[in-house]
Amino acid sequence: MIAFVTLFLGLVAGPQTVEVAAGETVAAVELRLDGAPVARLEAPPWRAEIDLGRELMPHRLLAVAFDAAGEEVARAEQWLNLPQPPAGASVLIEEPAGGGPTVARLAWQSLAGASPQQILVTFDGQPLTVTDPARIELPPHDRRALHFLRAEVIFSANVSSVVEVTFGGVYADRVSSELTAIPLRPRGGKRRLRDPAQLRGVLVENGRPLEVVAVDHGPAIAVIVPDRRALPLIDELGRSLLRDRRVTRMVGLWERFRTWASLKGRQSVRLLWPVSRRQRTVGGLYDLFPASETFPAGSHGLLYLLQGISRPPQLDDGRQRLSDAVANAGLEAASRRRARAVVLLTSGEPEDASVFDPGRVRRFLERLRVPLHVWALEEPQASAAWGEVHDVSNPTRLARAANLLARDLDGQWIVWLDGIHLPQDVGLAPGVEDLAPVP
Repeated sequence: MIAFVTLFLGLVAGPQTVEVAAGETVAAVELRLDGAPVARLEAPPWRAEIDLGRELMPHRLLAVAFDAAGEEVARAEQWLNLPQPPAGASVLIEEPAGGGPTVARLAWQSLAGASPQQILVTFDGQPLTVTDPARIELPPHDRRALHFLRAEVIFSANVSSVVEVTFGGVYADRVSSELTAIPLRPRGGKRRLRDPAQLRGVLVENGRPLEVVAVDHGPAIAVIVPDRRALPLIDELGRSLLRDRRVTRMVGLWERFRTWASLKGRQSVRLLWPVSRRQRTVGGLYDLFPASETFPAGSHGLLYLLQGISRPPQLDDGRQRLSDAVANAGLEAASRRRARAVVLLTSGEPEDASVFDPGRVRRFLERLRVPLHVWALEEPQASAAWGEVHDVSNPTRLARAANLLARDLDGQWIVWLDGIHLPQDVGLAPGVEDLAPVP
């Protein structure tokens, strides 16, 4: 009976227009942000402007539909400024009060901005022909029984979105099972976390205990954002290492270069470049920051990887948006649902034409529970806006910073919570002293 038309796939803050689609029996719609009512609509168009605030924060946006008697009849939700798939879809089921066929209305959004190449819809396991995605007539069916509709919107070989809805009978909304990954650090001599049962009552949300369903200490990811002015300095750092005769005497020159400033076994890195391609979609403008593949950093050193990874052609075009790229790197790191960190590799005074300033981005990463490491290849100047800065102006200092990064990643354990929770709302229960939140 209700679904979001506006799907937020990128980073958003400040005033935003939200539109929903509602069925014929809906008399009012209330929008709630993080549990608080922010708008009430009494008639179509079901559209309102809400204010997300100046800060970058994860949010839960809820749309609640009411009938003429004021009774709640349906709700829909979406999560903002949290890791999202590259495409999203929603479906609205309409059962006309005066009879007639039941209709499914399909909406979608893609960060690539492309139109779907294919739309596949099944009703109770049977494929349907889709002529108009905004009006898909369903076959005759028993409305007293439970039915299942599945829609897959395919944008490319690598990008698609699936939405599944149950309706009829005693059910009227989407059925889903979700988990939230929260990183924690053991402390006070504690080296590892035990089984979930022994973490009962350790984490709370607004004072309410949360259920821990699993604990994991698996692979880790560091997403590195390189200031493009820092890239020639990285190249020079590599040359200086190769010129170091002490390195040549200690071990084979090439092997030393290949493994210099490496991380630990199952830790990997990915580069996210700070020059975006702005894509317009029906929901607004979204920024696509190109990223590299993921590379193992336990067997290959960071200096070797930073010099060897191919750099995108658009890196030299347009304005650099360093802070915005760091914010997106935080989402990328959090999306892996494992131990994580973001590394900003900067020259002393980088250019930056970002929408979001360093302070807001730094606080955003803290709310996402993603540690930030700032490495400067020259005397820190503007880098100081990011907080603590590590000097990596020579190979030895780079290796020292890499060791700190590896220890940070190795010290994180992922605790899996039942349900979806805003990361900034999850905290330790009073009296818990042998664990610390990340970052």
